[in-house]
Amino acid sequence: MNSRGVIHSSESMEPKENYLDTPDGKIHYLDWGGAGPQAHFLHANGFCAGTYSPFVKYLLDDLHIIAGDVRGHGGSDLPDIKRVHHWNIFADDLKTLIDQTMSPPIIGLGHSLGAVTTYIAAATYPRLFSAIILIDPPIFPRGCSG
Repeated sequence: MNSRGVIHSSESMEPKENYLDTPDGKIHYLDWGGAGPQAHFLHANGFCAGTYSPFVKYLLDDLHIIAGDVRGHGGSDLPDIKRVHHWNIFADDLKTLIDQTMSPPIIGLGHSLGAVTTYIAAATYPRLFSAIILIDPPIFPRGCSG
């Protein structure tokens, strides 16, 4: 709905559910479609891509949104690992998802864990992104234990 109360067709649009097979398991992602440049949205810790449906629907007049679930969240597999020592593992998964399902460079959006993961991916694989938008990223200076 725009500021005049007009409902856009994108508001009723439900995303298409997909899975990407990787050597470490399946990555679940949602494709809302939408007009404009491709963008990937990554969720916060403890959430999944579908949680953000009400938010994403406001972006569909301007962007084509795909949103993945990080390992162990939503419909994505959790590989047999004892502990995640660094979020680089999530950034590598994001790279794989973007390379295999989108046409880089794309706009990267993320909230909290998703913001930091998008930031790491953009720093590590800059060719993937034309811009990044980070919402509430928990980024601390080196040596700061919070």
